[in-house]
Amino acid sequence: MDSSSEQVCPTLTSKQQALLANLRQLESCVVAYSGGVDSAVVAQAAVLALGDGALAVTGVSASLASGEQAAAETLARQIGIRHVVLNTEEFGRPGYLQNAPDRCFHCKTELYSQLQQRLSDWNVRWIVNGANVDDVGD
Repeated sequence: MDSSSEQVCPTLTSKQQALLANLRQLESCVVAYSGGVDSAVVAQAAVLALGDGALAVTGVSASLASGEQAAAETLARQIGIRHVVLNTEEFGRPGYLQNAPDRCFHCKTELYSQLQQRLSDWNVRWIVNGANVDDVGD
């Protein structure tokens, strides 16, 4: 291992430990889970930190590309997190149908609204996701 990788590993390890500690404080959570890298990392961390207190939820609608639901389900099984598929209705949102640059906002609003309504059904208090600085923009 060269000196640059030795410097990165402690930083990565400390960030991982901080993530797990933050998730443990939640006691339970729903992960807005697409099956992509970002949400899969959070799902893995959630199940490590919370065990059965972690639930991954994938929003499914006509806008979901073919095969993505099955891929998300397979990865959730590999991660070991409980997984629920939730039917979403973003096509019922006029802002989504306008296909403007903020289309993702309307899709996520639909998903998070549906998640919020079901928190008590799933016996969890918090919603987490894999958003990162690159997702937020400038």
